[in-house]
Amino acid sequence: MQRRSPFIAFGVNGSVHIKVIKMEGTALYIFDMDDTLLKTPRLTDIVNVENGEIKTSNENIKEYIEKLKGIFSSLFFKEICFERSKDFIVVVDCNSKKPIGSEQIDYIQDLTPEQLSKAGLKNSAKKELLRAVEGESGVLVLKPFPGFFDAKETIGTIINPKILPIYKSAKNKMILTGRSEKMRQDIEKKLKELGLGVPNYGLHLFSGGNKGISDYKVKVMEDSIIANGWSEIHFFEDREDWLEKASVEIVNKFPGIKFHKHLVTNIKSKLTL
Repeated sequence: MQRRSPFIAFGVNGSVHIKVIKMEGTALYIFDMDDTLLKTPRLTDIVNVENGEIKTSNENIKEYIEKLKGIFSSLFFKEICFERSKDFIVVVDCNSKKPIGSEQIDYIQDLTPEQLSKAGLKNSAKKELLRAVEGESGVLVLKPFPGFFDAKETIGTIINPKILPIYKSAKNKMILTGRSEKMRQDIEKKLKELGLGVPNYGLHLFSGGNKGISDYKVKVMEDSIIANGWSEIHFFEDREDWLEKASVEIVNKFPGIKFHKHLVTNIKSKLTL
């Protein structure tokens, strides 16, 4: 007897459509973790800002903030401070107390190796800076920089209520995330604490390498199809480009497979400055 379960499909604008799908033994349900199965904490959720300084016990974040300050000092001859504004941390000129404008992004992007060298910086400083800041409503703000998602404090603790019944009902499932393999112990512990457990087809974590996360996700799917003979894939993901990439590449390689794309948008909060 086939099991049937309510299924919720999410549109680009977060609209919800209810329909019924079959839970068959030859179908695999693949769940992204961040902002799909779990709501991911933001930078403002795990650090404090006091008297213009970032306060955190996370050594990686401390180190990166100091590096960022050094780059700004060398390039712009400015000491930077920080100010919390709703969902963002704004980069501020310590002397004038004014936010630094987002037009600096264009200046940073146009920096030449010669300019960086004159400032006493390596070529990698440009990339480091662009990965740490972005423009938002005309001002420069911090974004989750490299190493941020390696902190266990950034593992979500709020389960997506729209996805939970699908996850619970799925006979064959896996969690496929871009989080680092070195976080396995912390993530498995959190999944168990939340009552989700480790799915029967595994928690798949990114181990690094030359290929990016989207390529890694496709490779895990391909390997699982070859190993288990799935005839149907349901992929739940909050990034539309990764969803589309997986659909195209899997269907091209396995023409007979049914690939269902499920864009999840309901768990993401609209950020305000």
